[in-house]
Amino acid sequence: MLTEYDFSVYRCPIDPTRQAKIILDDIHIRCERCKVEFKSREGIPNFLVSDAILPENCSSIKDLPCWKSGKK
Repeated sequence: MLTEYDFSVYRCPIDPTRQAKIILDDIHIRCERCKVEFKSREGIPNFLVSDAILPENCSSIKDLPCWKSGKK
């Protein structure tokens, strides 16, 4: 089972600078910066970028602010 400590050290794998934190909102694991969601199974988060659920207004990972911040 995930703890508050786990979420204090996890970072969004899409953010190359690792400045975006992961938060737990009900049952979602989500990047606080770009709102991309990651699934978990039996309490283990799946942070594979290819399996990420993009926000509604985003058509590609390259459109996310977390991705763009590392490309400057």
